This record gives sequence, C-alpha cells and structure tokens, in this order.
Amino acid sequence: MGTAGSQNASVKFQIPDGLFPISWNGPTVGGAEGEWIIFDPVTKIAANQNLEYTLIFKSLRPGEFKLTAELNNGAVAKPTTCAITANPQP
Repeated sequence: MGTAGSQNASVKFQIPDGLFPISWNGPTVGGAEGEWIIFDPVTKIAANQNLEYTLIFKSLRPGEFKLTAELNNGAVAKPTTCAITANPQP
C-alpha cells in the first residue's frame, strides 16, 4: 500500500529452511521456484490499494522462522522480513 500508484510490480517470498510451502494465493499467478514463491507482476496498482498474498506452510519442528518478502517495481527491489512461529501438530 502506498500514496502513489504503480505498474508491473511483482512480489516474491523466500521460503525459510524448515518450512515447506503447501499453498499460496495472490492477485496474480504464483509458483515455487527453488527457495522462492514468485508471483507474476500486477499490471496496475492504484494509490492506496491493498494487495493480499496468502502463504500456507508446513513445519516439521517448532521454532521461529524468518520469511523474506521482496517487492520489485522496475529496477527497485525492497526486501522486508517477518518472523513466523511454528508449532507443528503430532
């Protein structure tokens, strides 16, 4: 989300070691490539428009994992990270 619009912006998520992607969903088609889940670019994003991406992982061990998301808008790439806490069920 931002105060200016954008065109052909793409998003990719780095899969942390120890987590296994089960499914993913977003405003465009995405696919797993190596250690990344990469979504096709969004043709046009209006100012202050929210885009939602959903990733579902499976973990075989408890712990905290760092997920990196990278937004690409032309030649500019902006990475950000967040922590995921996993409590696998027996």
